[in-house]
Amino acid sequence: MSNFPLQANETYYRRIVVRDADGDPVATDALPVGTVYRNGTAVAAPVTITQLVGPAEYAVSFVLPGDTLISDTWQLFFTAAVSGQLVERWVQLTQALFLNSAVVRGFTVRAASGLAAPADSLPTGTVIRNNATELTSVTVSAVGSPADGKYQLSFVIDAAWTLGDEIQVQLNATVGGITTQRLWYMGQVIDASDLTVTVTTLIVVDEEKSINLLDEEQPITMVCEP
Repeated sequence: MSNFPLQANETYYRRIVVRDADGDPVATDALPVGTVYRNGTAVAAPVTITQLVGPAEYAVSFVLPGDTLISDTWQLFFTAAVSGQLVERWVQLTQALFLNSAVVRGFTVRAASGLAAPADSLPTGTVIRNNATELTSVTVSAVGSPADGKYQLSFVIDAAWTLGDEIQVQLNATVGGITTQRLWYMGQVIDASDLTVTVTTLIVVDEEKSINLLDEEQPITMVCEP
């Protein structure tokens, strides 16, 4: 996997594996497709995906645009089909945050069946800094068709916070009257000239709720390999 922060005109590399519910590699109907998102918005950076040894292992690469900023946040959105079943996965590429910078992330809400499902109302988010709740406003908006279950969250890193602070967002969503929470690690606040990130122990809750916000409990899923 490539180093961070991501730099303009550099090529980003990583490997993905498609696995079934038992954790075994499973063949896809065709090559997965990837879309690059910068600060929550899709960009026209072509994603190259090639098959490696085995039917479910793939190499992924793309070139960062020339106007890339060190404070940009990056994600990849993958789609693939396995025996006709659509598989989708958001992958975070950066976890370095900077004072006064905006954090933008996309995510998908899924029902217990693993299918994307729109929330009954917009999901809500709460910023957690060093395991303590902050009053920072989190904006959540729908992305694409309402039936897609895809959303985007954003908030701004407070200038008064301290370098080294670790940031999470607690997401809350309700689908079909069932409410779930998910604690999502955003990253650690660093100085733009200090690229050393040291992660300490953070609380993690609600990993196995029946409605999943991060695409990790589908019958067929994509996992990121180092």
